[in-house]
Amino acid sequence: MCFKTVVILHLLLLNSLFINAQSSARSEGSILLQNGDNHLRFGNWEAAELEYLNAIELDNSDALAYMKAAKLYQLLGRYKESINYYNKAISINPYSDIAYDERAAVKVITSNYTGALSDLNKALEISPENNEIRLDRVDDLVLTKKYEQAILDLDTLLKNGFNIEYFLLRKSKILLLAEDFNKAEEMLDSLLRLNENSFEAYDLMGLSKFKKMS
Repeated sequence: MCFKTVVILHLLLLNSLFINAQSSARSEGSILLQNGDNHLRFGNWEAAELEYLNAIELDNSDALAYMKAAKLYQLLGRYKESINYYNKAISINPYSDIAYDERAAVKVITSNYTGALSDLNKALEISPENNEIRLDRVDDLVLTKKYEQAILDLDTLLKNGFNIEYFLLRKSKILLLAEDFNKAEEMLDSLLRLNENSFEAYDLMGLSKFKKMS
């Protein structure tokens, strides 16, 4: 057997051993993550953290493990650590729309609305049909006073089959924030034709008329 053939066989064997070891680590890591989830469900924060960190130590290429730790830190109000772990998850898997969306949520909590919007834009580049992420972007656009863009996202949600009553109510609120009272009242009129018992629509209609008189 020639030297070149021996080297190739050796490399193939090493590669096979590496893949098997990685698969075993990922399998053991999944068990640790499940244990962490169970602890989290019962409010055992420290135990959940330990399981997630052990999973990361076992397989530091598992983006899901970093995301679970990041979510835990978000729940605990440890936002800097949460962002750091989401950063790591995204560096491992830059095509995870969920990771960008979840990191955006932390940025909103810490009033980094511009950073959140950047993450939500990236998430929608990856999954343009994801209505939940688009709805999150509506919230952030409102926070940054980009009302026209927020309405465009709502229009897209309506085309995607989103609940029309919710759409009309949400759009009317944004129009009120933008001080476009006439259009807001048009939305509310349409909503009341669909549901004459919408007390929130009546409240918003009264608010709009009051503001127009002010």
